[in-house]
Amino acid sequence: PQAIVVIGEGITHTETDLNGSVTFKGYAVDIVTVSANEFEKNVSLVTDLIQNNTVTLYKSKIQMTSDDEVPVPFNSLKRRYITGPDVVVKGSYFEKYPSTDIRNTLTGISSGIDVREIDGSPGLSSLEGLQHFVLITNPYGATDKFSNVPYVLVDNVPTDLVEAPIDPSEIESVSILKGILNSNMYGPAGSRTILLIKTKRGVKNERMLNFDIENGVSVIDRMPGWTTGAVYARLNNVARVNSGLAKKYPSDAIAAYAQNDPNSLRYPSVNFRDMMLKDNMSFRRVNMSASGGNDVVQYFSYVGYAYEGDIYKIGKAADYNRIITRQNVNVKVNDRINVLFSFYGNLTFRRSPNYGYDSDYTTEGTANSTLTLTELPSVLSDITTTPPIAFPIIAHTDVASNTSWYGISSNYTDNPVANLLGQGFYTDNGRTAASDITVNYDFGKNIKGLKSSTFFGFNVHDLARLGKENDYLAYTASIASKTGNDTIIKSSAHSLSTMSDLYKLMDYYFQRFTFYENLSYDRKFGDHTIQSTLTYNQVKAFINGVEEPERDQNVVWSTMYSFKDKYSFQGVLNYAGTSSFDKSKRFGLFPAAGANWVIS
Repeated sequence: PQAIVVIGEGITHTETDLNGSVTFKGYAVDIVTVSANEFEKNVSLVTDLIQNNTVTLYKSKIQMTSDDEVPVPFNSLKRRYITGPDVVVKGSYFEKYPSTDIRNTLTGISSGIDVREIDGSPGLSSLEGLQHFVLITNPYGATDKFSNVPYVLVDNVPTDLVEAPIDPSEIESVSILKGILNSNMYGPAGSRTILLIKTKRGVKNERMLNFDIENGVSVIDRMPGWTTGAVYARLNNVARVNSGLAKKYPSDAIAAYAQNDPNSLRYPSVNFRDMMLKDNMSFRRVNMSASGGNDVVQYFSYVGYAYEGDIYKIGKAADYNRIITRQNVNVKVNDRINVLFSFYGNLTFRRSPNYGYDSDYTTEGTANSTLTLTELPSVLSDITTTPPIAFPIIAHTDVASNTSWYGISSNYTDNPVANLLGQGFYTDNGRTAASDITVNYDFGKNIKGLKSSTFFGFNVHDLARLGKENDYLAYTASIASKTGNDTIIKSSAHSLSTMSDLYKLMDYYFQRFTFYENLSYDRKFGDHTIQSTLTYNQVKAFINGVEEPERDQNVVWSTMYSFKDKYSFQGVLNYAGTSSFDKSKRFGLFPAAGANWVIS
């Protein structure tokens, strides 16, 4: 009952009733695919069904069906043979989280992975995490929005999810490799948890067309509370009295602060949170995909658009836009050779007000200390450390030039509101291309069970920030000693500076190349099952700001033996090296072993 039935390469999708029966129409040459959980899939011609009128599905051992293939480094194993705590998560899981950043979905996904979101900045930037690389001084204040993100491979190409972001609708499955056996196969790079992301590919005789539109709103559910000027002054008095000091603010001053005038020269009371930030931001995802194929060619085509707003209430436009396209094709050349080809490309656009000023605005690379990667952490830091009574937001407005003279103080020389309104804006324009090709050769006619795979893949990225780096007029408020009147004094901390044209404020690039050659042997002798692989793997990366390219290579042998599909053993020998270590310690031999026993 409720078995899935697909007719004519996906022209018709239906399922059996509670009695296991189904009625459909089809042509004599149509192929009918019948599948059900814990049963092996059956593929038949309509002409065969007319004669037999019955399809028999054979129940498989637990975790031994064709749907129980677990992608592991350079191979795949039945879930029943896995000896470690590795798990596989279906791609549909990642579609549930309304975010353009797939790292959000990794939070709490499995034991053994400690992924935490540091701040809620929208979108993502390929420069995140640059502080992990040595020889890069001041990488634009680069910080990870997330901590402890695992080592990631997308279709066997090592990458970073901020460098080659993918949409959840592209994902077929994600193998979370937490056990020492599978992570050991990548050498030093696999010293932490590995995410092996497999994108969707076409399925034989199952044609599908999907179109999805999703709109939503993300709401801030946690934000520190901000006190008013009057409350701040009152609490300051209490703290001073408790420390044995005299009160600083008399009752009439506290009453004046209670007016909550953000532009008062003498008694300002500013709620930066309410003036600068909203409580929500919009979200949108639109994508279309088509997949299918026959015995010779299978395909998966995808195009997607993602949008995420920002929580800034003031300043220039702030949002994140991304366009993605993917094409995966499998081709059976003959009985021995089949070829897998993939192409991926994206365009990203992140707009934001600039926050901070540096006269060295034409500096390229990663050496400008003020042009930060994202602004929100700096904004939050400033508004949580600047007292609400520190200075008025606007000290004076010049009517003739329609120019605001912003307030600051000697102790707090940056006005957060002025920084968002008066220090310019930018757009981060990112472009990514990735492609890979795999050639599989079956030596089965010579040695049964022996196959080879040759893989080459790359992903390249370029990002340029275009915008204006401006600054504003700033004044300090004071009381004139002779008249006792409020007055303002121009500060040297800021000076009016306005760019006439857009400038390139910074740029960044990376290039990653991957190659491996794999020999695999998969054979069953009665109650004995053997799977063994021998792989040479090499990865090379060029990263803007790192003088020497990163180089990793390893030769790894792995084997799996199972007796009656009940007792299994896995072993790995990995001779691996990396250019990140000293020359005398770059290579080493890393063995690992594991076993399991299926009790049920």
